[in-house]
Amino acid sequence: MTNQEAIELIDGGANGEHAQYWLDLGCGTGTFTKALATMLPAYSKITGVDKNTQQLPPQMGKQVSIKFIEADFGTEALEMAGLDGILMANSLSFHQG
Repeated sequence: MTNQEAIELIDGGANGEHAQYWLDLGCGTGTFTKALATMLPAYSKITGVDKNTQQLPPQMGKQVSIKFIEADFGTEALEMAGLDGILMANSLSFHQG
């Protein structure tokens, strides 16, 4: 999937002019994390979460910072205070609730 295709799939989900904080649960290799980073306002933050170690870029575009946490969001507690949104584009097809 190209970055443009990922952007089109999540278009409209991230709105606003002020910096935001998002979680990408089940981020995988970061296809949708990177797409989200291009859509967020400057100085926003994204935390990618996946149960497998991933190499995500630490920063993209308009100074959007990206952090990675290795965790299974289905069984492990995550800090969610102050979130503006949660992206689950990859994880919905894999998570068994």
